[in-house]
Amino acid sequence: MYKGFDEKQGIDIAWSKIQREANQLDHDQIHQIAAEMSIGVDLDHPNVIRCFKCWADKEQNCVNLITEYFTSGNLREFRSQHKHLELKAVKKWGKQILQGLSYLHDKSPPIVHGDLRCDKIYINGHSGEIKIGDLGLATLLPRRFSPGVLPDGVNTENQYTQHVDIFAFGLCLLELATLKRLDSNNCQIWPELLAAVSHQDAKQLILRCLDPQGVYPSAAQLLLDPFFIRWVTNIQNWYQVHTTVPACHSRMLACFAVMAVLCCKGTNWDNLPASVPAVIACLMPSFYTPCVSTVSSILAALTMQNLR
Repeated sequence: MYKGFDEKQGIDIAWSKIQREANQLDHDQIHQIAAEMSIGVDLDHPNVIRCFKCWADKEQNCVNLITEYFTSGNLREFRSQHKHLELKAVKKWGKQILQGLSYLHDKSPPIVHGDLRCDKIYINGHSGEIKIGDLGLATLLPRRFSPGVLPDGVNTENQYTQHVDIFAFGLCLLELATLKRLDSNNCQIWPELLAAVSHQDAKQLILRCLDPQGVYPSAAQLLLDPFFIRWVTNIQNWYQVHTTVPACHSRMLACFAVMAVLCCKGTNWDNLPASVPAVIACLMPSFYTPCVSTVSSILAALTMQNLR
């Protein structure tokens, strides 16, 4: 990878070359890689790396890829340089990775990364901004995981699926939490590494990804996990204990409580991420219209109970 400068845009860029001979690729594979990586030109999400141009160079026998440049390199290197991070930082990174995956998986047809690893996720250290990169390179590694690594029920022959992306995300989060590098040659040790994770919400989230017991969660569903939005669970539990109104009204009040907390955090209701209205809808399937007076009263109750 080379660092370059775009004189038209006035920005630093990363220029990568995938050599045919070095990777033992034939001409058809070169064009396949170029075609798959070119999909990134049309993608626009804050957690997916921007691809400006991609093309196959017949004379040089390579694929050229020009993307945005990240000052701190990949997440694996960055994490190894900063060994004493709080779990809050890992949570922030994990959420951004999931937001990028959710965007890719929600495309029609879904875009699968196929080889998600910490060294294929990039970070700007000054802001903590995370972006998924190297889309399309899974062509170089059609079967990342050996038999026996993936959970039962997952097709080991076709590893270019959303389920495998979720499994790989679980490995990434486990690596970030434990500082133990996990690649295809040693990822089968994940159960013993997971046992060493002391934070219960983090452990349960990783387990949902690596051993889903037959039902893989989507990236969007994982964004609703208590590891990321624990305060929602706290509000639900508080209302189950303290409210005496019927169940449907309890859900409505819980919804308003969530909205109140969002207001406290300075979040504009009209600009909420898609995941938050999903939480609201789950809490309150029959009532979705905000009520200002109820929000005010619930906000007062939350303030008294220190649930914000």
